Amino acid sequence: MRKIPLYRSQQGILGHILGGWGISGTYFITSGQTYTPVQSGLNSVFGSSQQPYYDNGMVNAFYQTTDQALRPYLGNLAAPVTSVGIYAGDACNIFAFTGTEPICNPAIASSLVSLTALNPNTSTAVGLAAYTPAVVTIRTSASSQNTPTANTVFNTPFGNVARNSLRDAWTNIGNFQLFKTVKVKENFKVQFHIEHVERVQSSKLQLRGSVPG
Repeated sequence: MRKIPLYRSQQGILGHILGGWGISGTYFITSGQTYTPVQSGLNSVFGSSQQPYYDNGMVNAFYQTTDQALRPYLGNLAAPVTSVGIYAGDACNIFAFTGTEPICNPAIASSLVSLTALNPNTSTAVGLAAYTPAVVTIRTSASSQNTPTANTVFNTPFGNVARNSLRDAWTNIGNFQLFKTVKVKENFKVQFHIEHVERVQSSKLQLRGSVPG
């Protein structure tokens, strides 16, 4: 806080108008919090015979779920973090109601499709039946979900997205305050404040099939 050194005594009309002013301000800029994309529950629906590398009993005791907090497979770091892919055959096994939905088309079973676009259509049979899968590539996706088809494609059941490799929205905040102190009497003052806060922040964190860790 800094008082403007003009007409401090506030004598006369001009002194009361021009005196007693002050300014203050703060500025904060911070990088966003790092986090690790993980998934849960997507690789457990295929049965333990297809995933002998998971100790589901142990994991269930600690996580109360049937598969580990699996890491996805890394895609394009320049792609939006919300652009997540999943192989269509696996998506069919996970989300299908009847097995006749477009996501279950055998012609695209080994194709990567957008989980980001698929997710909003998985809650109802009508929605999933009407949805046409959007085929993508690993180069246009930030990551691919860790599922049996992906395990085969990448030749490993262990995703390679590094710990704390992504970063949440950064914060950029400026705070400016203008105030005026009016000297009513020698021992009685009234102060008025005008405050402006300017917040500039990048897009909020939005993840598909991932949680902060």
